[in-house]
Parts: sequence; structure tokens; C-alpha cells
Amino acid sequence: AALLRNLLGQLPVRVDAPTAFDDAVWVGARLAELLPLAISEKQALLELRDPLARLERLAAGLGNETPAV
Repeated sequence: AALLRNLLGQLPVRVDAPTAFDDAVWVGARLAELLPLAISEKQALLELRDPLARLERLAAGLGNETPAV
């Protein structure tokens, strides 16, 4: 969630959409959207049904042992 807050704060345009930093589904989907990943990796992440598995996969790709939700 902290990484996502940071990424959203760096966007050149302010996004006024509702946020849900305490929702693993929302956080994982937004990270998959915003991180510079290959389209195939984004697709694979978004197809995962388990939001915690998505966050774990993202964290592993970023070099973190556990995701911050």
C-alpha cells in the first residue's frame, strides 16, 4: 500500500478516483496497472484470483519478502 501511495503521488495528473489502500484486491490491481511490467505479466497478475498471491508475486518481483498491505 505504501508503494502504491508513493506511485499515485508521483503521477503527473491528480487522480480523484476513490482509493482503498486497505483492500488487497484494489492495491494489487492498481500496482499491476501502474508498475512498468510487460503486458503479459500484467495480464497474468490480473488473472490471479487470490489477491494475496498477486501481492506476493508483485513483492517477489520487487525484491521484497512480504508485501505491505
